[in-house]
Amino acid sequence: MQVQPFLELLLGCNYERTVLDHAHGSVFLYRVLFTFSNNSIIKIDHRYATVGYLIKNGRITCFRQMFNILPKSVMAADLHMNNLRFGKLMHKVSLFRVKDLFRIAQLLDIHELEILNLIYQQYKEDKINKPIWQTPKKSIKS
Repeated sequence: MQVQPFLELLLGCNYERTVLDHAHGSVFLYRVLFTFSNNSIIKIDHRYATVGYLIKNGRITCFRQMFNILPKSVMAADLHMNNLRFGKLMHKVSLFRVKDLFRIAQLLDIHELEILNLIYQQYKEDKINKPIWQTPKKSIKS
């Protein structure tokens, strides 16, 4: 272990680094978060790096597109959120809390403005393609 990460651990800061995991003969890149407060090491799924790369390169333009690669249950678990609640938030992105969005940006290793832009694009798309059962009924006055 290097001196700088060890000092950051003692100071209570989060330190991220890339490590190799040689599980089952294959090599995966994981970002590992060290937290000194609870003395635990959290492995982050390698698909987060893939989704972050696709967002940075403009291949993913709306929020729900990232879940073609990354299961929503994985992200919900990493956000310490109920899977059903996360599913509802996915389909009505205006209900997301900003702190949850910033945590998603941290998991994907992207800038916070990029995740806000994805949410905004998804909101605009949902507004245009609103299903019939969600459109308000106009009352007919006689």
